[in-house]
Amino acid sequence: MNPLPEEGGAAVSAPETNGAPEQAPPEPIGAAAPWPPVAQRLRAAYTLHASAERTKTVSIVPGRYHGELAFRARPIAYEDWRKEAERAQRRGVDNAEAETAFAAKVICHSCETILVADEGELRPAAEVVEEFAGTGPVRFDARLCQLLGIEPVPSSEYAICRLVFSNKQAMQIVLRELLQFFAEETAGDEEEDDADRPI
Repeated sequence: MNPLPEEGGAAVSAPETNGAPEQAPPEPIGAAAPWPPVAQRLRAAYTLHASAERTKTVSIVPGRYHGELAFRARPIAYEDWRKEAERAQRRGVDNAEAETAFAAKVICHSCETILVADEGELRPAAEVVEEFAGTGPVRFDARLCQLLGIEPVPSSEYAICRLVFSNKQAMQIVLRELLQFFAEETAGDEEEDDADRPI
């Protein structure tokens, strides 16, 4: 046992270790273990979805409009689009007209604003087209018909949507993309940048 100096010069004895290295005091019972990185990422994802409005940019017939026309979509309530799906089903499972009408309704209801290319970036049409300034977000409405030169202007947004696409297969592709986005099978725009993902 090695004597240690004490205050005032007296010596005290160090505790016996029997040659074993000293150990840190044990964790108190019930102390939480540190969360692994995956838990931190999952918590961040949950917090993001709980506090943020999810949106997704959806291109409109890119082979025709060369990626210069799109719309920003937001999720719509499951009950809303499900009702439309049931109506389409009642008209006939193999009814192409019912399928197209259903796609048009989901596209129109989810559309937050029409986007157009401006110096290589997609921006809201109301911000790019001077004539539309101050008129609110452009959707599948008469302003989009004016932009594309569609005449006469159809009486409903669904009819306008169908004319803008003029391709039933393209509408079905967009419908599938939207339903996957609603169900969170695919990410929205706010999650697509890897630099913003939590580590």
